Amino acid sequence: SVDGWLRAALGHLPERLKTIKLTIINAFAMTLRRYTSINHLAQAARAVLLNATQVNQMLADLNKVDFHNVQEQAWWVCECDDNLISRIEREFKNHLSSQSTLEDWSQWLDSLLNDLLKPYAHLPSEKYTKQAKQILLNWSFYCSMVIRDLTLRSAASFGSFHLIRLLYDEYLFSLIEHKIALHAQKTPIAVMAELTLQNKLSIYDGGVNPSNANGSSSSISIERRTIPPKISLVVKKDTLSPPQILTLSGSPVQLPIINKLVSAAKLASQPTTAATTTASSGATTNINQQNDKDSDSVKRLKTTDEIVAV
Repeated sequence: SVDGWLRAALGHLPERLKTIKLTIINAFAMTLRRYTSINHLAQAARAVLLNATQVNQMLADLNKVDFHNVQEQAWWVCECDDNLISRIEREFKNHLSSQSTLEDWSQWLDSLLNDLLKPYAHLPSEKYTKQAKQILLNWSFYCSMVIRDLTLRSAASFGSFHLIRLLYDEYLFSLIEHKIALHAQKTPIAVMAELTLQNKLSIYDGGVNPSNANGSSSSISIERRTIPPKISLVVKKDTLSPPQILTLSGSPVQLPIINKLVSAAKLASQPTTAATTTASSGATTNINQQNDKDSDSVKRLKTTDEIVAV
């Protein structure tokens, strides 16, 4: 529901600002949905993996798949190393035969992904992200080929493989998302939202995307920023006299900057009188200089009924 809530709350704001905020909150909502999906799929998959009969049937059906033929067809698209595909096939079957727990499977996927990404660890963030995405695409393509082979053979364990495939796809997606974020030193939500924002904001930025008019790359960057808290007060002009030290409600801390604004406001509201003696003239000159100096920061006092002090 957060999308609808935010749209209602931001209805009065410019479209570009609404696009930015809605894109980020939708990335957050999508992340929550993915975590929920992984949780539900894991509960269902755990029941399958704990059933020895189903696991043995899965292993028997998987041994009938012609992985050599799968590799020949997939190589034209993915160009993956034969040794790597053989390793994944062998380790997958080993986990099935040993009836590994769901935690063992997750550790295997994490370790496998670390090995696949290790050669690209030195690359800049953009190239690293591209390689990580390609791994996800290759994984999805190979899984589709295996599922197709199981379908054509009317495998008895097709439903179990389909469930496992959904879980591992979701989990691998989440792992890659976090590893890209870790490499780029950003949050996963920022990683998800930046490219989407770049595409959506092109309609407000003259449609120049992904390169600007000079041909250089343009990008949107979402950063985690730690902003110190600020104190905001609205002081009515009719409260400026008599001058007094302003304090926060319930706090003994004095605000000298506010006091200076109060004094400047009082000076700015008083007419300047001509001096009659040398001594008074010098005093008046000092007051006028201070008045001019302080009034620079309170120019709005003569045209508004409020000072906004931050």
